[in-house]
Amino acid sequence: MPTRYQLSLPHNDDVVHPASVGASILCVDDDPDGLGALELFLMNEGFEVITARNGPDALLRVQERCPDLIITDYTMPGMTGLDLCKRLRASRVMRLIPIILYTGVSLPADSQLYDRIVAKPADLRAFAIQIRVLLAAGP
Repeated sequence: MPTRYQLSLPHNDDVVHPASVGASILCVDDDPDGLGALELFLMNEGFEVITARNGPDALLRVQERCPDLIITDYTMPGMTGLDLCKRLRASRVMRLIPIILYTGVSLPADSQLYDRIVAKPADLRAFAIQIRVLLAAGP
C-alpha cells in the first residue's frame, strides 16, 4: 500500500560530493513513514544517517555522537522541533550544528534558532543542495 511519503529518489550518478563525504545527519520526526523516507533519501545521497523519533531522543543521540547537521520536523508531541532548536542553540557544544526545520507549517525565518526552513514536501534536488551548502559552510 503506497504511503504519502513515497519518494522518487533522484539518481546521483555516483558523483561523490565533497561536502557529503563522511557527513552525518541526525533526522528527527515522530512519523515513522516520513522519517524512513527522509532516511532513504539521505542515504541515497551518500550521507550517514542517525534517526530519532522525538526531541528528547534527538538530544540523547546528539550527546552520543555530534552530527554534522540536524534535520527536524516541527510538529511533534511533547517537544516541538522549535523547542529542540532552542535546546540545541542554548548548548555551548551543540549551538554550532546547522539545523534545517523540515515542516509543512509556515514559520518565520529565524536565523537564531535554525539555519533553514524546508517545506514538506520538498523538491529533493533543491533539498540536497541546501544540505550540502550548509555542510560546506561549516560551523
